[in-house]
Amino acid sequence: MSQRWQRIEIAVLAGGSLFAWATVLADFRRFFQAGGALGRFTGTLYPHPALTPCFYGAILFLVALTWAVTLAPEPAERRRGVWQLVGMLVLGTVFAWGNFAWELYRYCQPHEGPYLSCSGTVAAHPVYTPCFVGALIYLTALVVTILGVRRAR
Repeated sequence: MSQRWQRIEIAVLAGGSLFAWATVLADFRRFFQAGGALGRFTGTLYPHPALTPCFYGAILFLVALTWAVTLAPEPAERRRGVWQLVGMLVLGTVFAWGNFAWELYRYCQPHEGPYLSCSGTVAAHPVYTPCFVGALIYLTALVVTILGVRRAR
């Protein structure tokens, strides 16, 4: 992957990290305002943010961003690091789309009252949840990395 593609990848992953952590921080704020405590995982209307898929997706975004920023300059090590980044992004993409599929499945099941997303907030449809946006960003990061690898050949 060239420096140009690496910069594009870093920009996509930085945007994904900012989005994911903004979502997680909003979840924490909502959880604490509802009377939650850091060490207490039950007892509020909202789930503990550390137990939601957004939290783990945000961690992987941060790890992938760090990995992309610190790719080695030597071609052999760089190639290995890029393929490891591809592996991370494949896992992140499968995880994110799997969570979105689960949300879509839950939405399609009969339910009374409004549909609650995985963070406990009301959503009109799973397409309007952070899971969907995160899945799109993971997919974009994966495509950018694969294109960067293919252009380097």
